[in-house]
Amino acid sequence: MTKSEDSPEVTITGPDRAMLLGVLADVDALFEPIRSWSIRNPANAAIAERREDFRRLGIQSQGGGAMATRQSHSRTLVDLEARGLVLITRHNRSPYLRLTEAAEDHLRAIAGLPLAIDSLRLIRLIVKLTDAGVTNTGFVCETAILGRDYDKLKSPDLVRLENNMIPLLARDLLRSASDSAGRVGYLVTPRGRLFAKQRRRKDQASLDLGYDDAAARLYDQLMANARAERCMWIPENSHEVAIPLSGGMWPRDPGAAEPIAP
Repeated sequence: MTKSEDSPEVTITGPDRAMLLGVLADVDALFEPIRSWSIRNPANAAIAERREDFRRLGIQSQGGGAMATRQSHSRTLVDLEARGLVLITRHNRSPYLRLTEAAEDHLRAIAGLPLAIDSLRLIRLIVKLTDAGVTNTGFVCETAILGRDYDKLKSPDLVRLENNMIPLLARDLLRSASDSAGRVGYLVTPRGRLFAKQRRRKDQASLDLGYDDAAARLYDQLMANARAERCMWIPENSHEVAIPLSGGMWPRDPGAAEPIAP
């Protein structure tokens, strides 16, 4: 795994590691592509709503309980920001967090997860397919990215691809959408096109922090909890609805471009 930028090295240990892995899991669960649709599913509308909120603000992080607990939480956030680990935005007197790219890369590395820079070839392929018109209203189907149709793919193939896409989705380099059958497509954003143009230096240092089994297991647990909570979300705007992509608009040839292994 490699650094995505010339960001300073960070150190995250103890309670800070657990808290920030929780933030990472919350963000990853938020941007994990939707595959399940049902009529008037409020969770899908809430996911779309919260994704837009995250792009503007971040993840809400309000310490609950007594005043002393909330004040301690607030001091922790200020300390994390001073150390270059989070960015804080305040909205309606509540703090919202984003991990800095350096902190995110550190956490993904120790948990054995792909970094955004590891998916540089993938986003370049999505740009290529988009420019070739191999899209459903701008979204490139996962089968086109993998170069195989669904009857030639197995679940681990899609999971592996999805895991490589999540850091790109979390940084708004890509956006995802799906049809009512759960077929997922990816749309490259203007930021994503700029990201795809960068070149990895030959001397770019490897982010070799060593896999931390405890961190990986904690992330997996936090991610499972966040996924379960996502299914129960209700949009703040009761009139908010989420609409799937049209299943009839996908290009028919999934191997329209050279496939790439994620």
